[in-house]
Amino acid sequence: FNSLNQSIDEAYKMTLNARLGGELKFKTYMFRAGFNFMGSPYVKDFIVDESGKPIRNWRMTPSLGVGYRDKGFFLDLSYLHSFGNSFHVPYTLEDPNIGVPLALNKITNGQVVATVGFKF
Repeated sequence: FNSLNQSIDEAYKMTLNARLGGELKFKTYMFRAGFNFMGSPYVKDFIVDESGKPIRNWRMTPSLGVGYRDKGFFLDLSYLHSFGNSFHVPYTLEDPNIGVPLALNKITNGQVVATVGFKF
């Protein structure tokens, strides 16, 4: 398995995935903010575009939210906005002289998340 482990080491590295958030609570109302960063697990020059420039794979997601809790009832509403870059390699070829098929993705995604609940 030495050659397999070496090929994995050549493609992947340690990465930084971090989340940070906070909440202000006023009796029955809450206000939240957060930030999520997901770094690339790939070695810097693992995948390059047609011009030879390395493709960075990362995603950031800031979020804002409000909440209400009173007498066993709660309602939370949040907005998350993700953006970043990624790529997808559906398959690889054994001939190193032939480039890999590659799909480049520019991520922009907004989500509204609502939660309603009752405690009993």
